[in-house]
Amino acid sequence: MRALLTSITTVVGVIAASIYGCDRLENPQNEYALINDEVFLGGWVPRLLPPTAREIRTQHNIDTNEVWVRFKLDTQNFSPAELGFRPLEPTSWPTEVRRPRHASWWFKSLSEFASSDPKLYLGACQPASSGVPARSGHMLLVAGEVYLWCSGSSAA
Repeated sequence: MRALLTSITTVVGVIAASIYGCDRLENPQNEYALINDEVFLGGWVPRLLPPTAREIRTQHNIDTNEVWVRFKLDTQNFSPAELGFRPLEPTSWPTEVRRPRHASWWFKSLSEFASSDPKLYLGACQPASSGVPARSGHMLLVAGEVYLWCSGSSAA
């Protein structure tokens, strides 16, 4: 009986570890101190980050093609409008934002920034090309941080 219980426990443990591991493989996270070419390897992170970006955190989902990026800026000269993003009025903000999995560095709700004078923009993370549809995205600027999230495939 003890051997059976040990076997069952082992099998359950292996299955749980496999599920956890698969989730991490499908939702890889990376961290970079400063902007460099490595940030853009694989083509997941859109080339929208300014050269002054630092403390960069990224995650993407290989099944849905969604991308989440957070970075910090020392300067206020960064303008999403120069990248083709348009500002959204707070009344037009999404009520929910799909969060990256297991990412403590991402916000829980847009409402947590209500007192920080946040600015939200909508634009194209990636333009359409060679039969590949454009990917829309949002960029949130708040207190020296930028949060960028890109959808799987729909245009802005």
